[in-house]
Amino acid sequence: MQQRDSEYTPRACRVDSRQPNPDDPRAAQPPRAAAERHEGLLRSLPAGGYVVREFTRADIRDAIEVRGVLEGTAARFAAERGASRRDLRALRTINESVEPLVRRADYESFERYVALNEAFHERLLKMANSPLLERTLEGVLSLPFASPSALVLQHAQLPESREILVVAHRHHLGLVEAIAQREGARADSIAREHARLSLTNLEIVLSHRGLLEEVPGASLLALAPTGDG
Repeated sequence: MQQRDSEYTPRACRVDSRQPNPDDPRAAQPPRAAAERHEGLLRSLPAGGYVVREFTRADIRDAIEVRGVLEGTAARFAAERGASRRDLRALRTINESVEPLVRRADYESFERYVALNEAFHERLLKMANSPLLERTLEGVLSLPFASPSALVLQHAQLPESREILVVAHRHHLGLVEAIAQREGARADSIAREHARLSLTNLEIVLSHRGLLEEVPGASLLALAPTGDG
């Protein structure tokens, strides 16, 4: 994919790391603390301060794979540690709401799907009952394109996107069944395979330049002039 000089290049914006004047009422959030909260998106400079980090295709693929490992672990924890009937009922209710959406072709159904998909993943993570796992996954999800719904809306108008949603919904159904049956290894495997759908989403978006322009964080993506990045 060819890269134009003025597009899709990370904007290097320097972040001042000096501590603010404690008497200044506008200085509620120290710049260094803000930078630490976004550690994955910023790169420190030898002379002080930070610049926005750039990401290659390989970085994004790795982030999605790592997310799959962590979400697989969350699903396994939920299965092995035992899920409550309330949690299982909540996941099933979400799946029931998603069922008609994956067979519709309008943009509003995609928006509704994204909201329900995020609710499913958030509930599943809570069911793992692991604050450490939550914090670790939060760091991965802060990276561009890494979250489960990061690229869904951008290719909503493409025929292949509907097929992906149908497969994703089947994964969710399988996850609930595996967790309910306390089949940890199966839940782990399904969750990892589910995360890999984001790799397909990524390739779809990267193959359509117009879609890429609509993706939040696209300016952080460093594309190779030719071939794979």
